[in-house]
Amino acid sequence: MVLCSMVIHHMPDMVAAIKMFKSMLKPNGLLFIYEFEATDNAKAGALKDKKKSHGVFHAGLTPSTFMELMQAAGLKTLHSKHAFTFEFKDQTMDVLAGVAFKESTSRL
Repeated sequence: MVLCSMVIHHMPDMVAAIKMFKSMLKPNGLLFIYEFEATDNAKAGALKDKKKSHGVFHAGLTPSTFMELMQAAGLKTLHSKHAFTFEFKDQTMDVLAGVAFKESTSRL
């Protein structure tokens, strides 16, 4: 199992990052991701000032972009939806929870 919390938006190449996580999984291993949800609020604040972005490259994920990202990295999505909302520095932040797995390569 690999748990990734609030990391993906800092990765310039999200697919490469997911492939790295996949390499750590055993067959049928699970990848859990908590990430900012790509809402209008997130998009407005994410990359407006490059000097203050603190290494933020993406404005979060939607359930469908999560599934596309997992597919591109060779994983199967089990779950992808809104998890919770919180307030931070006068902003409302939405968080997506996603779970994917590495398929077994066993042959019968």
